Amino acid sequence: MPKPPQMVLLALAALAAGLLISPAAEGRARKAPCAKAKSKTLAQTRTVRVYEVDRGDDGTLYGCRKSTGRSIKLDTRSDDGFTTSDTYDRVQIFDNQVSWVSTVTERSCKADCPPGVGTPKVRIAVRNLKTRAFRSVPAAPLGDAVVLSTNGGVAWAAQGAAPGVVDIHASARGEEDRVIDSGNIDAKTLRIEITIISWTRDGAERFVRLR
Repeated sequence: MPKPPQMVLLALAALAAGLLISPAAEGRARKAPCAKAKSKTLAQTRTVRVYEVDRGDDGTLYGCRKSTGRSIKLDTRSDDGFTTSDTYDRVQIFDNQVSWVSTVTERSCKADCPPGVGTPKVRIAVRNLKTRAFRSVPAAPLGDAVVLSTNGGVAWAAQGAAPGVVDIHASARGEEDRVIDSGNIDAKTLRIEITIISWTRDGAERFVRLR
């Protein structure tokens, strides 16, 4: 028996509504790659997200490749208010490489610390999110004067041995630390293009390949 015209119209309307709503509902149901509840993005590219999960005085740094959606723990932040403080900052991404500056301060001895104890220990850490390779090098960059290359090499500007002198350091593997230039250098001019680093000394631009 043929369906009444009104029932046919209602069925067609329901079908049309389903076609319009389904893609949106599906989009809402699909979780964004590298999404994490209660996380804060510190750096992000088209392929990688680096984020922090904050727990008040404590936090954890993660790196995630969007192609896999898998996160890797990179570092932790904590401060017990008495003996030890661990922090991280200056996060950078280049391809699958992530770098950040890690600072650990030991305060257990208070005012009676022997020489060197209680001084913040600063390192530049590098993690390849694809191969999971990790390394770090002792360094004390001036401000944000740190650059990362596509192969995981890093360069940074640091205070030199004399007032007004700035050194440019480079590290391509392990804890390698090479001083490649020193003098009247503007730390804020340190730049990188793939693996070529540049900076300004005495008003003139200089270039070196970071290997």
